Amino acid sequence: MSRTCPSKEPDSRLMFHEETFRASRLYRSNLPRTLPCHSPVMSPHSFEAAFGPLYVGSLLAMGLFGITTLQMYFYYRHYPKDEPWLKVLSGVVWILDVVHIALVGHVVYAYVIACFADPEAGMRLNTWSITTSLLLNVIIAVFSQCFFAHQIHTLCHPKHRWWVSSLVIFFVLAHFGSGVGAAVRFYGLKELRDMQEATVVSVIFGTTAVVSDIIIAVALCKIFTSNRPTAMKATLRAINVLILYAINRCILTSIAAIVEVALFRMLSTPFWAIAVDFVIGKLYINSYFAALNARSSVTRRTLRDEDHVTDISPSIEFTSTGSGTYSMSNITGTTDTRDSKTPGGKS
Repeated sequence: MSRTCPSKEPDSRLMFHEETFRASRLYRSNLPRTLPCHSPVMSPHSFEAAFGPLYVGSLLAMGLFGITTLQMYFYYRHYPKDEPWLKVLSGVVWILDVVHIALVGHVVYAYVIACFADPEAGMRLNTWSITTSLLLNVIIAVFSQCFFAHQIHTLCHPKHRWWVSSLVIFFVLAHFGSGVGAAVRFYGLKELRDMQEATVVSVIFGTTAVVSDIIIAVALCKIFTSNRPTAMKATLRAINVLILYAINRCILTSIAAIVEVALFRMLSTPFWAIAVDFVIGKLYINSYFAALNARSSVTRRTLRDEDHVTDISPSIEFTSTGSGTYSMSNITGTTDTRDSKTPGGKS
């Protein structure tokens, strides 16, 4: 009886692994010796130095956008009786900020992700979202400055109202015009590195931004300090708080504008200046919402020891039954009186 030996057939799994190994060797042999991002034209360190600021600036912008959204929620929740134009302006400004943060995301993707394999192409790329984000920042800043110009016009003495308001509006419009001019100039550039050649436009743009912010802060501080001699103690505390708010707002936006122009002039690539520009628009919109939301908190904090407080929520106005009546002015033009009871139990 003969025994038949089984035929030795090739193992399919072994053949599969051998074919995969050959394919991988063939693939590796066709690859370049170095990846494009490690090429002598741009090293990994250069890639980080060039596009890293965009990533850092986008993170800061997103964080400030979250604060803006929270402030907008507080505004619509606590000031439902504000004038319709103020509510519409707040909504429009927030929508512009949403569009701006979307443009920031597009910029980061276009340079950090899409151009990762070819960083040199990224250095030449002038994507439309960078210039559009700059233009949107200018619009947000002008809306914020126009709101403070409206405050100045309302609070200023009638004798000086028009020339002070005209001076503020002139520099606000100069800021807007120079920003639009810079955007048009940047749109026409073929490569991003050519932005360094537009130094005159950038300097004018930064200068008008700083000057307009300083004039707004000086005008507000002058208006508030003019009420010091006739103000009672509680109102004097409120005036000091308002002056501090105005100075802080001016310092933040002015320093950001100066740093942006300095980085634009001093560095060989504009990415650090673009990163600062991502943030500067958020400073303007946060100062706008902070001014809106601080009204009732300033009133409550400064007058909590008085016998009677009448809180005008869309304005800043203080009333005391024991010390007489003092009214600074109505900032937004509407009144929403909320009564509080005296210690005796009578309204």
